[in-house]
Amino acid sequence: MNDLTFSNQAALRDIQSGGGTGYNYEKDWTYYDELLIANAIATIRLFTAPLGGPGARNLSMTNMSLSSMIPSTQKLRIRNLKVAYISTAALGTAAVDTVYQMIRNTSIELQIINRPVDLQLSLWEVFGTSFLASVVPTVAGDNIPVINPRFHGILPLNSEIILPGNTTFELRVTHHVAPGAALVGDSLRFGLNGILEQVVG
Repeated sequence: MNDLTFSNQAALRDIQSGGGTGYNYEKDWTYYDELLIANAIATIRLFTAPLGGPGARNLSMTNMSLSSMIPSTQKLRIRNLKVAYISTAALGTAAVDTVYQMIRNTSIELQIINRPVDLQLSLWEVFGTSFLASVVPTVAGDNIPVINPRFHGILPLNSEIILPGNTTFELRVTHHVAPGAALVGDSLRFGLNGILEQVVG
């Protein structure tokens, strides 16, 4: 029989580990951040600029309240990586190919201080793209990328990653080849999704 609520599961974990964690509330949660694409070989460090930071960052860009860490009263058990590509304009077929080139030549790493790299992936793995190609349109102006039905914006992780509160971390996105000029100003958004344990009150 498995009718434990999240809060009961947390209590059971406390008993099994021989002590209380102090957390008394759990919820599904995503911490997210985004980067603007530039025409350059570069490594961008995400989750380092909180709300109100450079560029007047607001909730449409990030929900981080601190730089490179979550509050000390929280712990995030990361179970999924979320990703989205946001374009500022309609993409022609050539631009779609440029997007595919950027996906193929970009990698990500999740680094939590004093630990080995927890996650290291090529961007094509994150997007779930097994075939990076676009189809030459029959009618000029039609843009027909190959649709990949597996991608839905969420990559489940094979094992949970624990992100303690008040612990420095960052997600590094590296463009190993400069993204095409057609993509400048577009953005990539990443989310660390899982169960957030939090002290309330």
